[in-house]
Amino acid sequence: MKPVEVRDPMDPVQADDPAARQLLHTCGLFTRCDADALHPLAGKTRWLEHADGADLVREGDFPQNMLIMERGQALVLKRGANGHEHLINRLGPGESIGEMGLLDPRPRPPTVRAEGPVRSLELPLTDFAQLAESHPTLVPVLIDI
Repeated sequence: MKPVEVRDPMDPVQADDPAARQLLHTCGLFTRCDADALHPLAGKTRWLEHADGADLVREGDFPQNMLIMERGQALVLKRGANGHEHLINRLGPGESIGEMGLLDPRPRPPTVRAEGPVRSLELPLTDFAQLAESHPTLVPVLIDI
């Protein structure tokens, strides 16, 4: 049986959610952003719970969201020519997944799979792009990718 990703679409994060703002701020991608930019950015996110073995992103899918891991571990896997998946990295709390989609809309190169339960903060890439237009302090995120 394939693991199921647990999502609660009715659980949006409020812009005043201190946990979301704190996670954004501690993620290396957003450390150069000021609080005025992170506040509205947090309001565009939502919390996701991923079951053990669930794919957070799949190789070949088109990027729509980026994730920031709050807790848990994930495996970064790349399918080889023989069809087998190969471990290329491990990710943990505070690390981002899918940020390359901000610059490159091509299908995702690796699969990222939960190794145990994972909680992440999801941010739609289109929302980030729109906010960057009105909050210039978000532009360094694009440079740092």
